[in-house]
Order: sequence, then C-alpha cells, then structure tokens
Amino acid sequence: MSDIPRPEFCSESAYGQDPKPEILRALLAELPLERRLPVALVHEIGLSREESAEVLELAPETLDRFVRKGLQEFCRFLARRGWERLPHEVASALRRLPAPPIPEGLVRRVQAITAGEAARIGAEFSRIAETNGREEETEKGEG
Repeated sequence: MSDIPRPEFCSESAYGQDPKPEILRALLAELPLERRLPVALVHEIGLSREESAEVLELAPETLDRFVRKGLQEFCRFLARRGWERLPHEVASALRRLPAPPIPEGLVRRVQAITAGEAARIGAEFSRIAETNGREEETEKGEG
C-alpha cells in the first residue's frame, strides 16, 4: 500500500473533510476482492442487501459479514492516513462518491452491442412492415 500525504488526501466538502474520490477509490481497490465487492455493491453502488447477495451468489448473512469486515478494514486503511471515522461514516462517504469514469473499452463494446441490436430491430421492423404491406395488398385485391 502506498503512503498518501495527508494534505493531498482530504478535501473540504459539505460534510467536512472527506478523502478525495480518487483516493477513496484507490484505497477501496486495495481491499481483498471478497470484501471489496460487497462493500462497493452495498455502499458505493447502492444495491440492497438482497440484490447484492444475489449478484454475488451469497447468503445475505455471509454478505453482511463480508461488508462488515470490509468496512472495518477500509476504516483501518483510512485511519493510517489520518482520516479516522466509524464504519457508518465511511459507508456514507462512499455513497457520496461521484460516478466513476466509464472505461473507454467498455463504452466501445456497449456501443457495438447497441448498434448491432438497433440494426437487428430495424431489420425486424422492416420485415414486419413489408409483411403487413403484402397483407394489405392481398386484402385490397380480394376486396
């Protein structure tokens, strides 16, 4: 874990001294995966306990344990850098984080998927319109 100098660590917010978002995220990334994901899902992303447990395929009680241990460990990380807070205060700071930037590769992939889906839907609508047009012509010819 890298040492982060105190002046660069915190910035003033409406809630007092908060760690800078990039610092909070960097420290959160240092938690072991089995603690980081539950903490991030529940406190950063805001999923419910049940939703988070389902996503991670855990029993809700197991999720609770991982979240509790993850927040405790995260509090220790922060305390070593001079920001001593209780777990609920750390959870609140995570909820106030702005959305992280979306990786460019993910953006390109989503664009490709949606473009392909849009093309498929457009082709389906064209096929339906063509079929409906033929049916109308047939009805006119029979009428």
